[in-house]
Amino acid sequence: MAGALGAVVVGLPAVTVGIGLTTGLVVGATGAGGSVLALPLLVHVAGQDPHTAAVTALGLVAAAAAVALPAHLRAHRVCPRHGVALGVPVVAAAVGGALVGRALPPRVVALGIAGALVVGAVIVWRGVGGSGPGTGLPSEVCPPVRPLAALVSAAIVGALAGAFGVGGGFIALPLLVGLHRLPEHAAAGTAALVVGLGAAAALCTHLVAGEPAPLTAWAGLMPGVLLGVLVGARVCGALSQIALRRGTALLLAAVAVPMALAG
Repeated sequence: MAGALGAVVVGLPAVTVGIGLTTGLVVGATGAGGSVLALPLLVHVAGQDPHTAAVTALGLVAAAAAVALPAHLRAHRVCPRHGVALGVPVVAAAVGGALVGRALPPRVVALGIAGALVVGAVIVWRGVGGSGPGTGLPSEVCPPVRPLAALVSAAIVGALAGAFGVGGGFIALPLLVGLHRLPEHAAAGTAALVVGLGAAAALCTHLVAGEPAPLTAWAGLMPGVLLGVLVGARVCGALSQIALRRGTALLLAAVAVPMALAG
């Protein structure tokens, strides 16, 4: 499948390939951050307006999460109970957040995302220890679900996904690591599930509210996204937990600056 996608990617414009591959690699490797990276690229590089860029990014991340999730499941990098406990309420929060977000000024949205990125980077950097590769995850490694923490986390992730037009994975990952105490690779796989649900719910809300579907942009970007996801999911299993955590933290901090300037 990767070979066929690679052949398609070769025939696409370099800007389109770069945005798509970047989004897919981040989602596949970390379960988070794809739309946060895609959004400033779509605005500053591809020239989309913020609302169109938000819908485009949400569609890309929903698709990327759907492709990445089976690989994480096969590698036992998902905590199912946490996925369900966060995934169900995150849908409701994403719908509410999207309705509120459509009324927010672009500058407020950009600054809100930048602030959340900085907080997320700090939490991920200081997350739980461990340096072994994430080649498997025994079920007993997943800690018990704390219902109140799950509801709070889902509300935060869903609201950010809806209001700011991003998947919410950039904050889901640090919450799963820092608050729910999941190992980084388990957090990456579980975040892919939660992010996919939140992004899909927010996307549907925007479309139902009247935002046009950017079909042309999706058609051009999707091959790169899917190829990046397939590569990123494999990279996730080969990296040490410390490398994955610190690489993600640096990435989140780095994109905080362009996000602050996006409004």
